Amino acid sequence: MRKHLKTHPWLTFKIDLSHAHPRLWMNLGEARSKCEHIAGVPLRPGTASQLHLLYLAKGVLATTAIEGNTLSEEEVLQHLEGKLKLPPSKQYLQQEIDNILRACNLIAKRLLSEEVIELSPGLFKEYNQLVLEGLPLEEGVIPGRLREHSVVVARYQGAPAEDFDYLLDTVCEW
Repeated sequence: MRKHLKTHPWLTFKIDLSHAHPRLWMNLGEARSKCEHIAGVPLRPGTASQLHLLYLAKGVLATTAIEGNTLSEEEVLQHLEGKLKLPPSKQYLQQEIDNILRACNLIAKRLLSEEVIELSPGLFKEYNQLVLEGLPLEEGVIPGRLREHSVVVARYQGAPAEDFDYLLDTVCEW
């Protein structure tokens, strides 16, 4: 028996929507309709550029904040505009932003080229390597490789490292 089945039994990568409430399907249809309406709204180039920068900053900031990046939204916007100057002791925060931005741009480029992107362990490892590039890392952290040790954050214990390959394969198949 795999260890994660005891420690993390909710990691099943299965979903049964056959009993989903009809309101869910109505809300999903409504959300799709709204997205299609909004996607078709013409914007002036300056407005489109401002919105792109704002949502890019928000997305990059949210992604890095999960890992402890302390830059503000305004600082991220300044960095995206090439105007942010941080002391050397905080430049790793900019590096984190740049790494996430590089990964997002790679994903966007692949999507826009209509390249078929198949989720695979190799793809996740490639993005992990991009995200960690040039950063000061804890001992045992190797960009592009799965961790081989247990981690605990506050009261949460991460999934057992011995099951990572299996879990990554399973989520990609799902």
